[in-house]
Amino acid sequence: MGKVSGYNYLDAKGRIPGALAVGDGDDSSNIYVKPNGQLRPPAEILSMWQRQGLVPYEGNRMFKREVIFYCGGGWRSSVAFYYAWLLGFENIRNYSDGWSGWSTNYVPDPAAQGGTPGWRQEPTGNPITIGGE
Repeated sequence: MGKVSGYNYLDAKGRIPGALAVGDGDDSSNIYVKPNGQLRPPAEILSMWQRQGLVPYEGNRMFKREVIFYCGGGWRSSVAFYYAWLLGFENIRNYSDGWSGWSTNYVPDPAAQGGTPGWRQEPTGNPITIGGE
């Protein structure tokens, strides 16, 4: 975790400090969505989260601390957020800016090439973690 961005268009590598990976929300990973396109049962997702360290706290409606789901740009993490909402959790949010918004400022630059032609990528200055768990 944290050694790559996971996005070929994004220069910044790392993760948000304190983040816990609880599964890729991409449909092709089949973690949240079955191969036939159906959503998995919420209890199955909760069990997976518990195995990965995201455990309910007191009465199963809260996590021990606020949980903010994020991905690269917010749309895949919304699937995990949706499951948490279905399961009745109250202290949850989805970070719609995702890793891209946390790590990167996009500055218009007609000469910029790479993953975001026409936009130069600059660090936001937000804290990041590279490597490790």
